[in-house]
Amino acid sequence: MSVNILDDRRKALEEEFFSRKDREAIEQMRAANAARTRREALAEASHISDDAVLTSLDAAGISPETLTAISLIPLVVVAWADGSVKDAERAAIEKAANDAGLNEAGVGLLDGWLTDRPSAQLLDSWKAYLGALKGTLPAGEYTALRDQILNNARDVAAAAGGFLGIGAISAAETRVLESLSNAFNG
Repeated sequence: MSVNILDDRRKALEEEFFSRKDREAIEQMRAANAARTRREALAEASHISDDAVLTSLDAAGISPETLTAISLIPLVVVAWADGSVKDAERAAIEKAANDAGLNEAGVGLLDGWLTDRPSAQLLDSWKAYLGALKGTLPAGEYTALRDQILNNARDVAAAAGGFLGIGAISAAETRVLESLSNAFNG
C-alpha cells in the first residue's frame, strides 16, 4: 500500500514538472511569435528585409507606429552631446517632429529620449537602419533624406546658441555631427 502512495506521488510530481516545462515552452513560443510579428510589421512599414536590422529596431522599442521617430534620433543624439538637452534644443527637435508628422506614439517615445539620455544602442540601431535604408531608397531620395536630417541636426546643435553667436556649436556637437554625416556615407 505504501508503494502505491509513493508511486502516485511520483507520478503527480512528474506531471507537475512536465506541465511546468510545457507552460514555459509555450510561453517562449508565444514570445518568439510576438517578436516575429513585430519584425514583420516593421518590415512592411519600413520596406527593410534585413532581419538583423529589424531585430535591432525592435529591441530599441521602434514599432511601425514610431517609425517616423527614427529620423529624429540624430537630433536627440546631438542635443545630448553636451550632457543635457537645453530648452532651445528641445524646441528645435519638437518642431522637426511636428514637421515630420510624428504621431502620438512617436511623441511619447521622443519625450522619453529627451527626458532620459538614450543608450548608445539607439544610435547603433539607427545606423543599422540607415545602412539598410540606403539599399532600398533611390539615390536622390536617400540624398534628400540625408540633407534633411543633417540640416535638422545642425539646427538643433545651433539652437542653444553661444555668446553673441560665438561657439554656437560646441566641439562635442561638432563631433556628433561629423559622426552622423559619416554614417550616411558608410
